[in-house]
Amino acid sequence: MPKIDPDMRLRFLTLVLVMLAGHAMAQQTKSLQKVMQLKMQGDGGSNGAAIAFHTVNKKYYAAMAGNTTYPLCVFNEQGYLVSGGQVESLADVRGLWFNTRKAKLQGNAYGENGWFEYTLDGNGIPTDHRIIMENASQPDPQSVGTFAAKLNQVLFFDGRDIYFYDVISGEVKESLSLEEMRKKSGMGSFDADDYNNSTVFYTGITGQEIGVVNTATRMVELYGMSGQLGQKLAIPSGVSLYTKFNCGYANGMYWFFDQSTRTWTGYKEGSATTGGTTTQPVTTGTLGGGTGSSNSKYTKIVTVGDLYSTYDLAGSNADDVSRWRSEWGSSTVDKILELSKESGWPENINTLSKRDGKRERFTQYMAYYIADVGADKVLLWLPKAENQNVDSDLRLAFDIYMVYKKSAVTLGQKTRPPSSAATGTKTLGGGTGSGSGSRATVIKDPGQLYSTYDLEKDESGIANWLRNTYGTAAGNEILKRATETGWPSGISTFTGRNDYRDGFINFVAYYIADIGTDKVLLWLPMNKNGHMPAACRGDNDIYMVYARSAVTLGDKVKATVNIKQETNNGGGGDDGRTKPVTGVLGGGSGTKPQPATQAATGNFQAQFESILKAYGNNFSGIKGTERSASGAIFKDWNTSVKLAGSFDCYLTEGILNDHLEYVADYGIIKNKNAAMIKMNALIANVLKVGGTYALKRDNVETKEKSIVELFVLKGTAAKEYEYLLVEIGMYKKGDTNDEWSVQILVYSEEEDW
Repeated sequence: MPKIDPDMRLRFLTLVLVMLAGHAMAQQTKSLQKVMQLKMQGDGGSNGAAIAFHTVNKKYYAAMAGNTTYPLCVFNEQGYLVSGGQVESLADVRGLWFNTRKAKLQGNAYGENGWFEYTLDGNGIPTDHRIIMENASQPDPQSVGTFAAKLNQVLFFDGRDIYFYDVISGEVKESLSLEEMRKKSGMGSFDADDYNNSTVFYTGITGQEIGVVNTATRMVELYGMSGQLGQKLAIPSGVSLYTKFNCGYANGMYWFFDQSTRTWTGYKEGSATTGGTTTQPVTTGTLGGGTGSSNSKYTKIVTVGDLYSTYDLAGSNADDVSRWRSEWGSSTVDKILELSKESGWPENINTLSKRDGKRERFTQYMAYYIADVGADKVLLWLPKAENQNVDSDLRLAFDIYMVYKKSAVTLGQKTRPPSSAATGTKTLGGGTGSGSGSRATVIKDPGQLYSTYDLEKDESGIANWLRNTYGTAAGNEILKRATETGWPSGISTFTGRNDYRDGFINFVAYYIADIGTDKVLLWLPMNKNGHMPAACRGDNDIYMVYARSAVTLGDKVKATVNIKQETNNGGGGDDGRTKPVTGVLGGGSGTKPQPATQAATGNFQAQFESILKAYGNNFSGIKGTERSASGAIFKDWNTSVKLAGSFDCYLTEGILNDHLEYVADYGIIKNKNAAMIKMNALIANVLKVGGTYALKRDNVETKEKSIVELFVLKGTAAKEYEYLLVEIGMYKKGDTNDEWSVQILVYSEEEDW
């Protein structure tokens, strides 16, 4: 047997290892598949600086590089622009990230302008910023920073080395040489000109945490923290690549910016390719050409002008309507027929003139594709609950339907419409009849309000009827609160109402009396209207006279009337307490016992878990004695589970369904900062309970309220509904003081209307 030269053996083994490494490298390469696109708005700049995803409010933030006045655009999770007109970036943005440890949107600016942090308004739009790290805590003036949550550090790349900066001191903690990383991974020679030299990705994926873009090979190279290559991703051939900026990583996607179209396109890792070649991506996102379909559950409105606002479905498509009745039920179809024309839409968009200046922003709407209308049209469902992050003048007071030309939309997955019994839609009935069993009454036209109507002089005798029905004191209280002089100061004058009148459609109101044949008297309990602006809320329930044609009547109910009790000092004074005179509607209007003077104690997590477990049986396991007034339609009950730190906990009937709602009241807090601290502590406590929570949205109205809603995924607790809502909120008391109510509520999604 011939002797083998040791050097030859070494060379042979080396060759085998290189071949094996090359084979492994080929296996490591995967394709990228297109998911969604974000179209930048506004003028200024040619380079897309960075993109970030806010994991709390579920919005994307994308900025242009080059100037503090260049645009920053905000998009919701489905890719719809929510920032409206041009929003300036305020900083000369280079990097942008969401600091998950601080729950803040942050970034780094050009040169020595430091790191910054944005202040966001209630819709998640940046309104201001502050410097959080002065001077140049970055390796190059153009470096694009990205936040590494696991490390609590910010990463930068200068074309040769990756730097890890401490978020507290701004100092470099360590660095990795890309040239050495390539050598360690058995890759070829290093050329800095082959890479985008401003941007580094941080994915958080074990063994693939660090990403750089090789513009020469058109690959995203992903390395582990040890410097070893973990994965290569082939960038599709149609993607424009640049030596600086115009790429990023956010929300599990690899993003590339096209300067010619000013569009960010997000890609996700697809299937493996052979020999490092790329495959064409499959579009699965919400944006497309306008005629095709996508794998998204949402349908995208592309051409807003192709809306049929007065289309007669029953008359023009009788066969389709007949088929829908057999599939969905007649009551559901009747509702769709009424709410699919402008006459059935909310006041803010129900005429052509009212849609002027708004129509081009209909692309913000979240819509579902529910049916074809003939060969060239489609029927879309627009749920109120999923359209609260659109511009305020577009928000829906209830679910509606729209008929669009098929070529005007990018169709998502087809879905069934909600049944008439299982939706938050407020049924419209033309304002002359009952709201098909709905307990609440819907205000359709706020302009038909009689703000100074003298009920005492009305020929129907309504004033005497109120006194006979409710008692003299309670009747007088209703009469006092039924004109503008008895309303909260923010809406007590005609000019004061100018800023809020259109929003009156969002009042929760109850029909309590007829006034002749053409008017009705409505009761607006304050405890059911915490969602309204502070200027529209006060310490007392109010009443309003509306034209009968301006409302859709719900059930007629008897109000719970609160009057002031006189003190015993003989002076006829007011001790500030309220007394329920007649109780019909529960839920707090003077019917609850006085809150405890000491906060409840115990283990919050264990208590909260017991609440969730009790939900499936309508809280029967923790339901105590009734505490509402006798004869109440909507009742309250005591509960055996009192959350630690709360002053009052109870169960109350829902407005739209028969499932009870759990309420924990943490009392009145004297200033906004203290209320925010309490609210944040409660959020943290809730998030410690189990592992079933996911953030739904963060709807913050900084002047009047702040609400965070979490949902419990469908399972043992939420077996009857798609998910449970856990609402943690702080609500301003009145429009002049700085007192806040802090609460936790647990209820079904059907209540979220």
